[in-house]
Amino acid sequence: MYNLLITEAAIETGLELAEAKAHAAEVEAAVGGFDPLAAMLGMQPAELTEALEAVHKAQAAHDEAVKAQAAEYKVIDGVMTKYKGCTRCAGKGVIPAYNHYSGGKCFGCNGSGTRAA
Repeated sequence: MYNLLITEAAIETGLELAEAKAHAAEVEAAVGGFDPLAAMLGMQPAELTEALEAVHKAQAAHDEAVKAQAAEYKVIDGVMTKYKGCTRCAGKGVIPAYNHYSGGKCFGCNGSGTRAA
């Protein structure tokens, strides 16, 4: 990213690329860890790092929530349907009391343990 910013600065100022890189190195040495993105946003590098970490944490939490919600859905024949645990068999797919008929398979959920909500 820094190389891109340096290249853009060189084009805008008319400097040769080598001169722009040398100037950027001088500025970085003088300022001590100069971050062009932080400077453009009017932030200190530590503030930018902290803000980016907060964004990454929020994104991770959002991704987990989406995964949890997606677990409630199944796609059958191209249609997304919300599913919940079968109330007849308590999500087991079989009813032991009816083992003598079709091996106890639950007909409420067809043995899957889940039903459309």
